[in-house]
Amino acid sequence: MTQSFSKLRASRDSLQRQIGDLDDEVKNRLNLEIYWLGDEADAESALKQTPTNDTKAVAELKERIAKDKNSAGTSQSLEEVKRTLLEKQNQLGNAQRQIDQIENAMNTLLDIEKPQQDFKTTISAYFTALVAILIVGFFIIAGIDQQVRREIFAGQAGIQFVTLFSLVVAIILFGITGILEGKELSALLGGLSGYILGRSTSKENPVPSTNPPPPPPPAPAPP
Repeated sequence: MTQSFSKLRASRDSLQRQIGDLDDEVKNRLNLEIYWLGDEADAESALKQTPTNDTKAVAELKERIAKDKNSAGTSQSLEEVKRTLLEKQNQLGNAQRQIDQIENAMNTLLDIEKPQQDFKTTISAYFTALVAILIVGFFIIAGIDQQVRREIFAGQAGIQFVTLFSLVVAIILFGITGILEGKELSALLGGLSGYILGRSTSKENPVPSTNPPPPPPPAPAPP
């Protein structure tokens, strides 16, 4: 189910706060703990290798160990802190991936071009199917009825009908996709309409010929 833009934004803000807390914990606490615990481990290793009769070196190392423990401020061991750091880093990565997904969803909701492109694609598919149905139906009718086939293919009416219909559909598609503007569409559709109406009018009312009738044949000569 698609969430609303406000819910997505609230989820993103919550994740951003969570990321800020995790990042602060990783950088300002866990990394420092690992540093001091690591230094403490080095001091303990050096203490084991220091002769016990070297009281000055032993005292310095013990002081260093106590200082490192106090600076680390945790009762966890170095390995436990490293595991905690790895868990926090994984949580940080997951939160960042969730933010990326949410921002992609928000960008999709804000993308006003996508619905327009989807609409253009759908309308284009419908008009393409309409033209295909028209042409197929045209040839089916012509194949069934012999008289229709004779009238269509004997003259130019059928071909003109298919051509004009296809042109009208193409012009409409050009308008939907933005290739042609309003003035261009008006001019093309007006020209086609005038052409079609002009041809139908000329067939209904043929223009009388202006040429004078031929003279009558001469009368035969009397016998």
